[in-house]
Amino acid sequence: MCILTLMKQLSEAQEEIPTARMVRAARALVGIDQSVLAEEVGVDRKTIVRIETDTRQKIDARRRDVLMLIKEYFQDVRNIEFIFPSEETGEGVRLRSAEGFEVANQAPRE
Repeated sequence: MCILTLMKQLSEAQEEIPTARMVRAARALVGIDQSVLAEEVGVDRKTIVRIETDTRQKIDARRRDVLMLIKEYFQDVRNIEFIFPSEETGEGVRLRSAEGFEVANQAPRE
């Protein structure tokens, strides 16, 4: 494998962006609605609605930034792991650990 291929794979791994389905699934796993997620990541609820209903393959820079904020929120605050599709598995979300259930289901920050 050439160095350019390795660099491309590393870049893609660092930029794994959750899909609309993954965002909805993560939200359902922790039991929060769109309004709570919007407040937690600092965007308008309409932004979350658009993100969760949009299935376009191309993502503009603003949408990518919001999706990365959402991903960081779920990973860092709610202990959720995003599973990106590969040759072995499809996409999905899960708790990082058994103890993560309490963290994932905690009340939103004040």
